[in-house]
Amino acid sequence: TENTLKVYNVQTSFLDDEPHIIGFPYPKVEGTPTFKFRDLLIPKKKKGHFRTQGPISKAGLFGMDKFPEGSKKSITITEGEYDALSIYQITDGYTAGVSVSSSSSAKRDIRENWEYINSFEKIVFAFDADIAGQNALKEVISMFDFKKVYICDLSLYKDANDYLQKSKHKELYDAWHGAKRYSPSDIISDFK
Repeated sequence: TENTLKVYNVQTSFLDDEPHIIGFPYPKVEGTPTFKFRDLLIPKKKKGHFRTQGPISKAGLFGMDKFPEGSKKSITITEGEYDALSIYQITDGYTAGVSVSSSSSAKRDIRENWEYINSFEKIVFAFDADIAGQNALKEVISMFDFKKVYICDLSLYKDANDYLQKSKHKELYDAWHGAKRYSPSDIISDFK
């Protein structure tokens, strides 16, 4: 919604009265704003579809500047900017919706912002349901105390924004609300 875009200060450039480029602002790095741009005229997966202005590798998580450390009971980490917006919107701002820059940078993004993420009582991962998203999830999930970590199962569609695009608002909310606590499969009980 327009209100969600305003909360995150997402900017849209128009060409012939049609959205042309979407600008997602990342936290400032040493006084320099970093933007990740999405060109809507170039189809996804083609070179130039995404580009950045500023050092994206040190830009932090998309949306983290909107939620001070520990300011909400939970933080939900997605794999895309639209997905962070979707989670924020579907929960009416109950959770801090943030995003890594991509599945390939997830481990770096999470590691560099570990203290910020860990300041929240509950950490919900809502990564894409595709292979890249699930592999990224496996890389980052064990970085936190497993008692704080929850997994949002988005297997009905590819990602959180797909739910909204298909008008599956209730299903997305139910998936987020029903996130299951992470249970490491390699824990062996020493109870005798």
